[in-house]
Amino acid sequence: MAPRATPEQSEILRRIGLRAGEEVRFRRADRGRWQEGHISWVERDGSITVHDAHGAARSLRPERLEVKRPGRRGRLAWRSVPDVAGRERLSEDQGRIGDDEDRGQGWAPVDPAERAASTCATTAAGSSTS
Repeated sequence: MAPRATPEQSEILRRIGLRAGEEVRFRRADRGRWQEGHISWVERDGSITVHDAHGAARSLRPERLEVKRPGRRGRLAWRSVPDVAGRERLSEDQGRIGDDEDRGQGWAPVDPAERAASTCATTAAGSSTS
């Protein structure tokens, strides 16, 4: 039985779109076929600890792992972990657009009228100084 991830490790996994115990596949350097295992936690160096079917632990770089995710039509397909992490981060960021806490940090939506007014003011200021 594989050791359980701490809440902090589970949070790190969640941030990159993964879950402890989730099924992954990987290729060992000396073999060409895919092997399946389960995610345990993230190491300090950024590698992900995976336990294979026999319980052996391996720390692998995220780019060497694939997880199952729904494709365009909803069918599960193997996707690389960096690709999944990028999509999860993007969707998390899109959910934050317009939040009050993010105003002033480039996340707040801009009203087109305000944008036009600021552009006109900048253009007028620039032409009067030349």
